[in-house]
Amino acid sequence: MLRNFPGEQDQKNRSFRPVQDAARKDAVQDILHPPKRERASVEYDKDRVDEMVLALLYLTTTQDRYASRAWKGLDWDAMNQLHEKGYIGDPKEKSTSVVLTEAGAKLSRELFFKHFGLKE
Repeated sequence: MLRNFPGEQDQKNRSFRPVQDAARKDAVQDILHPPKRERASVEYDKDRVDEMVLALLYLTTTQDRYASRAWKGLDWDAMNQLHEKGYIGDPKEKSTSVVLTEAGAKLSRELFFKHFGLKE
């Protein structure tokens, strides 16, 4: 015999059974709408993080005939700070990439090789 889930009709008497298992309902709600997680509050040097993010943008930079573009899948706060500093275009656009300014593209390359380049 198949078990019915709460809220389904019982096959024997065709009556509606109300949801009795609140924990199951809560679990379904957590799957459909996961609770927001808070970030750990850690003190850090935001300028150094911006420098690293700009250096990592170099890895995904492509050049088209209009501008240098990079994938923007990095920390949103850092991306906003780089935008405020004038290194990248607005990261809030719908595009999956962000435009690097001329100064941002140059600095991105320099920082990448400074931090991640092979030492001879």
